[in-house]
Amino acid sequence: MRMSHVTLNVPASILTNCASEAACFSPLETGGIFLGRYDSDGARIVEHMVGPGPNARHDRRWLEVDHEWQNAQIAALSTTGASIEYLGEWHSHPAAMHGTLSTTDERTLLKLSRFKLLRCSDPIMLIAFPTASNWDFAGWRLNHKKRAWQLLTPWVWPAQIHVNAD
Repeated sequence: MRMSHVTLNVPASILTNCASEAACFSPLETGGIFLGRYDSDGARIVEHMVGPGPNARHDRRWLEVDHEWQNAQIAALSTTGASIEYLGEWHSHPAAMHGTLSTTDERTLLKLSRFKLLRCSDPIMLIAFPTASNWDFAGWRLNHKKRAWQLLTPWVWPAQIHVNAD
């Protein structure tokens, strides 16, 4: 059986912004959304990160983003002709030592995958977690055929990560 893969390309500058945001809000969670495009091979190319917004609510174990502000940012990007397809989400787990999805993360990703207006049945979720010197990231996606969560590997900055999808 031939295995296909999913590729996610995230520029180092965007991951650095995510890590800076995570460090700034720690010990509270923060996050945002990834927008971009799909290339001719189906790879996801992240071109924009929209943060949580000024009225987001941050806590040690959850984040409630400012949807109104995020939608305004997306609308503003759309008027520039920028690539704005929804690709997925990122958020921090400041008290974690790994990037495993929480049960809430799993439910959120499943809900996002079923939200037809996003036009993204398999959104990516990156989890930022602290290391001794910085922040690291683990990437996840839902494999609908296996009904399981798949860790996107290998993880390298700038990110180009692959996951087998059969």
